[in-house]
Amino acid sequence: MRRAGAERGDRRRFRGAEEILQIVDIIAVISLFGFLNRFNDTMATELEAAPIEAGKRYLRERGWTVGKHAA
Repeated sequence: MRRAGAERGDRRRFRGAEEILQIVDIIAVISLFGFLNRFNDTMATELEAAPIEAGKRYLRERGWTVGKHAA
């Protein structure tokens, strides 16, 4: 797992309150999807038909399988 980080120069670019709120929103969305990804993987959540078909169509040649998320 890789930790995220910010340097001083990165923080200086985002001084406005509106920009900070946008950054908070972006981080919240990324965090939510990270949590959902890990939760669904841990629980082996069953995939619906549409995501399975999309995976087969676009990702099979890269080695994708439905794995533990099959019905």
